[in-house]
Amino acid sequence: MKNTVHYSFLTLSLLLSLNITAQEISGNDAQENLFKIGGPDATIGVIRKFDNRYEGVKGTPFYFDLWTKGNLELVDGRRIENLQLKYNAYEDELLMNKPREGAIYLQKEIIKAFSLIDTKTNTEVIFVKYRHPKKETEFKFYRLIYDGTITLFEVLKVVFEEADFHGGYSKDKRFDEFKKYSIYYYYTDSDPHPKKLKTSPSGVSKIFPNQNTEIKVYIAEQNLDCKNESDLEKVFEYYQQMQ
Repeated sequence: MKNTVHYSFLTLSLLLSLNITAQEISGNDAQENLFKIGGPDATIGVIRKFDNRYEGVKGTPFYFDLWTKGNLELVDGRRIENLQLKYNAYEDELLMNKPREGAIYLQKEIIKAFSLIDTKTNTEVIFVKYRHPKKETEFKFYRLIYDGTITLFEVLKVVFEEADFHGGYSKDKRFDEFKKYSIYYYYTDSDPHPKKLKTSPSGVSKIFPNQNTEIKVYIAEQNLDCKNESDLEKVFEYYQQMQ
């Protein structure tokens, strides 16, 4: 990406525990190396295994419900390919599937970016780690939609709703359920924190201060829906062409 966040928390113990000798590795060797990140011989944490806490809940907390092939870029610049990954959007955590041990969480601190293959379209979906929009000391994963002078992200907000079918004022909701909503953010060099994008013509056009009027006219002439991701991307592409 054009804009890069610099990280300073990659420790010597992490480099030793990774035990990677090539810039790119893949398959079982990659999984073995990543498994050591939280192993007992490392000093940066312990393995967190994924449990079955979501069994019986309607919907899913994951971006893609099934395990999918994916790649990792670590904060030290190394790339690890052909892993079995899942992104838990509800917890904002990335999981890796180990053939013998099962699903484990990967520590967010070591990850700069990752990608998942959308099996329906056979396309690569890219997630990058940037600062949390509100919490100064925390980071979160954003899905990259458009990378330009102004970058467009999506965050899949997952809400957990408990069953409610008892009492006179109940909603007759028989199951606990995960519901998903897309929220869009934009990022510029002027602020290290991505900012929430208001998905209205005026809300979108005002983030382009030098071309506010031109963008608003373009949205109206093209009859674009600012709540639609592909239409939003067209706006950002149009702005980039004006630069």
